[in-house]
Amino acid sequence: MINHILPINDRGHTLSFCIASILISAFIFLMLRPAVAVAATFDNKISDFNGSKQLTSIRVLYTYPDTAIIDKPMNVSLVLRYLNNTYAIAKWINVHDISVHLRESVKGPNIFNSTIDASNVMLTPGGKPYSRVFYITPTIPGKYFLLLNYDASLGPPFKGQGYRYDERTEIYPSEVSPVNIVKK
Repeated sequence: MINHILPINDRGHTLSFCIASILISAFIFLMLRPAVAVAATFDNKISDFNGSKQLTSIRVLYTYPDTAIIDKPMNVSLVLRYLNNTYAIAKWINVHDISVHLRESVKGPNIFNSTIDASNVMLTPGGKPYSRVFYITPTIPGKYFLLLNYDASLGPPFKGQGYRYDERTEIYPSEVSPVNIVKK
């Protein structure tokens, strides 16, 4: 898990986020117990910028197996929360076309894709987080990185400003535990 130093007003949100994350992790671990030895978690903070000015901070938590079996669906839990901190300038962030992928390298092409959640999710500063379990069915053994994609648009005062988030350029392999896909 990656640790970040947060301002004092973020610590309460971080604590509630961590508690929710632990509960989700425990649930997924129990669901996948026969297929995995340990569940891996990855905690990330996504920041949106306009030039050099930071506009938003989204906390992302993944929970996924560190080992999965080919041709069997692998559960990936994803939680997104728009942090209510000094960077919560946009009144909301509309997130859609959310999906997770497995790649052989962080900057490589998607090898195995989850379904896409096309619903529009409105995240507000400190508001209810987005939480969903995605399913990926890998068919080739190997080590893969789990990465996130989504489209987003910002609310006022940046209404109409949109972007595509693709972790291809945001994360480095040393910060993410790969998933080991094995034969049965």
